[in-house]
Amino acid sequence: WRSVSETDIKAGAYHRFSFESTGKAQAEHFISTVPVVSDALPPVVEIVYYGSYERHPLSAEKIVPELRDLLEALEMHYGKRPMIQVTEPVYLQYVYSHFDDYDIWFCNTLTDPPEGNWRFWQYTDRERLIGYDGKDRFIDMNVFLGSEEEWNRFIMSD
Repeated sequence: WRSVSETDIKAGAYHRFSFESTGKAQAEHFISTVPVVSDALPPVVEIVYYGSYERHPLSAEKIVPELRDLLEALEMHYGKRPMIQVTEPVYLQYVYSHFDDYDIWFCNTLTDPPEGNWRFWQYTDRERLIGYDGKDRFIDMNVFLGSEEEWNRFIMSD
């Protein structure tokens, strides 16, 4: 946070949702780790299937209330509505029709994102960036849905 605050880069933090923990516990962990920074991007909660959950996803009846608890706690603490980062199958199972008032960040490197209320789209995870010298060979690339004016409003919103 300290280093990025010395640049013009807009930064934020994200949390990978756990199917094993309550939304409340996940919110407490995020809040204890990520400082409140007035000009930070909104918190992002990433929901992906992992491990045995890929073959045997938990029901929406179990996950939606936990996700709602997490999102509401983050919004209350940071004063910004979090975004939800998903793949299309996760979106259809847990997010669609339950979280219509949240911005969605789709991760789909094979096809375009579905029509709807997406704000960001991760279109590749195999990009090479001139000047990047991190440990990973490839980086993710994303696009914002909107004009430059809309981007400026987005990054300035509280």
